[in-house]
Amino acid sequence: MNGFERHDIDHGSASMVNDAINNPGKFIAHRCFKNDWPIGSAGDRGNAIEAGIEQVVVYGKTIEEAIAYAYKIYDADVALKLTDRFVQSNREKIELGIMMGVEAFKPYGKALEPELDPSRPERKPQHKVKINCKTPFWELPLIGYLDFVFPNPPSGVPTIIDLKTIAKIPRVMSKQHQRQRAIYAAAKPGFDVKFIYVSPASTVTLEDGDVPQIMSDMKKALIRWERFLNLGDADFLASIVPMSPDDSEFNTTARKELLREKFGF
Repeated sequence: MNGFERHDIDHGSASMVNDAINNPGKFIAHRCFKNDWPIGSAGDRGNAIEAGIEQVVVYGKTIEEAIAYAYKIYDADVALKLTDRFVQSNREKIELGIMMGVEAFKPYGKALEPELDPSRPERKPQHKVKINCKTPFWELPLIGYLDFVFPNPPSGVPTIIDLKTIAKIPRVMSKQHQRQRAIYAAAKPGFDVKFIYVSPASTVTLEDGDVPQIMSDMKKALIRWERFLNLGDADFLASIVPMSPDDSEFNTTARKELLREKFGF
């Protein structure tokens, strides 16, 4: 039994690799102790903006219809987040985000029609992709979900677009996003993979990172992580992993209790 099997981990993702590299404690809490890791209202804002852009780019709705739909999605998602003080301020950013995002998508034409892919989830035009990380001793599928697929854009090159809503536009994609992009590109050869970043002030389209090198580095990280996971059960791993009592990821009452109970802080 390898380390992933020992902890009932049957697939990986860019976010999982990012946690293994950047926050091992969160990895153990989330994937070994099976602790839920829900997003805050900023993440809900991003999902709502994406849903609104989808209404225009995929379904041909008007901007007004898209904004109304996005508000409906957002309000449902944050309905029980009574302690999140950013709910209203994030809601106020949705309309502008959709308007700017739709403008940024114009060079790519219309995304793949949902009726051409009956396996597509009803709400999000996402396509599951998978690529296997293999060693002589174990194999782990790396899974990702594509936001928008343009099989025949004006450029003539099939293109995948991942949408990121963000407070400040980056000049270069973060290492975390480069890993996500690399999985998409490796799983869908022949496609350009671009990330559109939308802030309240502007947008930018980026496609950074050497895909083969990033995939090689992720494999090395997973090899090391599998060895670590095979050292023991979740309680043992929590007792030896480097941790900080001020880790911002453990920012809810339930997570703080987990930090005290399992990690000794």
